[in-house]
Amino acid sequence: MIANLPSQANAAGGSAGASVSTTITGLAGLPAKYSVLVNPGQDASWYVTNKTSTGFTVVMTPNAAANTLAAGTFDAVVIG
Repeated sequence: MIANLPSQANAAGGSAGASVSTTITGLAGLPAKYSVLVNPGQDASWYVTNKTSTGFTVVMTPNAAANTLAAGTFDAVVIG
């Protein structure tokens, strides 16, 4: 494990079915290839984009198109 990132704040979704992106920065020395695991803390799917040596972006989408994501927190673990 490279980093344990509990309680990362995410914004609320703007409307039903809307995705929310949260950029994680300020990490140092992440390897060229690493994995990120996310516990969204709500009924949402997630994926990671924009991976760099200093951070990444987590995108969460509600699992039901009629739902709106709530503001809250998620946990992330970086594994290299």
